[in-house]
Amino acid sequence: MRIRKTVVVLFVLLLIVALLPLTTTARPAPQATIEQALLDRLLAEGSANFFVKMAVDADLSAAYGMSWHDRGVYVWNALNDVAAKTQAPVIEFAKQHGLDYTSMLTTNSVFIRGGDLNATQGLAALLGVAYLRLERIYQVDPLVEAQGPAPEYSVAWGIPDTNADDVWALGYQGDGIKVASIDTGVQVSHPALDQAFACASPSDPACWKDPFGNCGGSVCDTNGHGTHTMGTMVGDNDASLAYWVGMAPDATWIACHGCRTTSCYDSDLNTCADWILAPGGNAGNRPNVVNNSWGGGGDDNWYLANVNAWRAAGIFPAFSAGNSGSSCGTLGSPGDYDESFASAAHDSARTVAYFSSRGPSAYGHDPYTKPNISAPGYNVRSAYPTNTWALMNGTSMASPHTAGAVALVWSACPSYLGNIDGTFQLLQNNTDTPPAGNCSAPPDGQGNYTYGYGYLNVLKAVQACAATCTPVTNAAFTWTPALPTAGQQVTFSGTASGSAPISYAWTFGDGGAGSGATVNHAYTTAGDYIVTMTAGNACGSDPAQDTITIQPAPAYSLHIYDLTLSKSGTRTYKITAAVTVHDQAHAPAAGATVYGTWTLPNGKRSYKTAVTDSGGVATLSVSGKKGTYELCVTNLVKTGYTYNSDANEHLSCESIVVP
Repeated sequence: MRIRKTVVVLFVLLLIVALLPLTTTARPAPQATIEQALLDRLLAEGSANFFVKMAVDADLSAAYGMSWHDRGVYVWNALNDVAAKTQAPVIEFAKQHGLDYTSMLTTNSVFIRGGDLNATQGLAALLGVAYLRLERIYQVDPLVEAQGPAPEYSVAWGIPDTNADDVWALGYQGDGIKVASIDTGVQVSHPALDQAFACASPSDPACWKDPFGNCGGSVCDTNGHGTHTMGTMVGDNDASLAYWVGMAPDATWIACHGCRTTSCYDSDLNTCADWILAPGGNAGNRPNVVNNSWGGGGDDNWYLANVNAWRAAGIFPAFSAGNSGSSCGTLGSPGDYDESFASAAHDSARTVAYFSSRGPSAYGHDPYTKPNISAPGYNVRSAYPTNTWALMNGTSMASPHTAGAVALVWSACPSYLGNIDGTFQLLQNNTDTPPAGNCSAPPDGQGNYTYGYGYLNVLKAVQACAATCTPVTNAAFTWTPALPTAGQQVTFSGTASGSAPISYAWTFGDGGAGSGATVNHAYTTAGDYIVTMTAGNACGSDPAQDTITIQPAPAYSLHIYDLTLSKSGTRTYKITAAVTVHDQAHAPAAGATVYGTWTLPNGKRSYKTAVTDSGGVATLSVSGKKGTYELCVTNLVKTGYTYNSDANEHLSCESIVVP
């Protein structure tokens, strides 16, 4: 009999096991976000090109206090170090799964070509990955057809319009300054440009980068757009030429082929951004100015890390505003970033071009009104392949006027070299006054959303920076509150003496940085931090340094102030507990959740929660017959607070007898 029972039990156990679902090894849940557009593409086509963005970015703030040479090396090394430490798991995954990849330094991301859904899910599950996004395609700013006859000048009209020729007369033509272009390439042998190429060989990687390999290893132009923009920046003023078209004819140039024809794939644009920081792998080869006559829709910060890295390395970021006007709020990215310098376009009569994109920027008007400035961009003559000249319209033509103007300014005033915010202000503060435009002005009255701060006048800018200058002295700063705590916003205010404009650059000792006479910063942890403010103008700088002590954040806590029980009713009774909760300052704590456990007369338990009102009181009730009822408060919960039972002013348990 016992044997039969044993057999039956074993049979039942085997049947249960057989009915259990089989367990398979599951793919780890993704830790990172996969962009919906990428998922849609994968579902539709099976594979896609995409970026794997790492969660950590390099801290480049220390570069701002370094010399031109040192800051470039520092930025390049910092980006490489962080990429090497964080991208290793992604690169190893790509190798193991046969994926074609490229490491991107400035954005700390890895570009994957032709990955499928399994690859995206596997990559998203890796620790340290922030998100995956689809590769995007941008455009060189579309050219606009001319309307009406074009002016016929041997000197392109934009040169006298900006007074660049008057700067030449002072002896400054961009000597010693190197400009770069991310565009469709350049005809290196064009007679207006051949003398200014910065390398002896057109295939030298220190002067030319072609991410997709369209040009066969040597400088070329696959559209003509890039030759035109480069001609406006540095075209020669040799007497043998039919036209003089360049703002800074003695500057040199390098180029990256970021736009294959009219399309600019962001894998190419990001590769170019890295290359600009260290052409040929050497930060000493980097340009002083980079022009970007391309863009996309506004309010898209996908390229911001690149712009910030250029700024940290002392490279001026010139961008077109876009050709989506004349409606307001049509600025394109990256030109609409506060960190970029965006040029609107006007014609030879100084009327804003109808196509020129208008502000305001999606990123606001602080610290700068957008667009920043207006420059020649209608019926602009410049170099064009092959060995000819062409008239073009667009903010694509306006931005290289600004880039060339920066080359003139930095040639005339080397103290401004690498001072990006100081140069922004120098150009903006020395414009010719514009009309009101059609898109109003920011609340602070600084310029307007059509022309920016006004018409580009490089002569005024050079005169302002080259004038008799009083070096900066007496740099000092204060902060409020005097005894800040972790997580609290601290306002720093700097002052200095010397010739205006004075720029202020800050490092806060925790990896953070800022600019402006007044800045805000919050420290996440308590401790002592060395704050450095460097005040500078055209003829010098003066650092100030102090130590700020950040106190620990106050400990927010809750405790029981009072606990009373009451009863009501007959036969079936309602027993109510009133729990009064106070905070660490002994003030009533509203919005706290009280967790309580009732022990009923029959020994069973009932679990209740309630939220305190404005007086800090929560009520928890049960119903039952006669007997003894006990309530014990087990926890008090409120975001940012802890339950400090040691501070209770009343016992956490209370009982009542219902006779």
